[in-house]
Amino acid sequence: MEYWLDKKEMNKMKKYSILQQIGLIFECYVPCLCLFISILTYIVIDIYHLFESLLLMYRIKKFMIHTKIEKSEKKTQIGSFEVILKNVTANWSDESKQNTQ
Repeated sequence: MEYWLDKKEMNKMKKYSILQQIGLIFECYVPCLCLFISILTYIVIDIYHLFESLLLMYRIKKFMIHTKIEKSEKKTQIGSFEVILKNVTANWSDESKQNTQ
């Protein structure tokens, strides 16, 4: 048994299929695209933090080269407890001042 559609019904079917395709795009591809963008964003942020920490380590190392660290300890007794007081001082060396001049 054959069933023939007229032109109006055919146009309705075409529009419906286009709406189905648009719905498929919004149901499947857009969430996948959002997930991909969020993962990519996290990767970029992690790389940025890695370079930021490496730069901080470089600055600390550069600062430590030009400083002299002196440590001193004092032992005192409070009641039955022995307390160790530590004093750490950093002195900026003249080498860095000469390099800047």
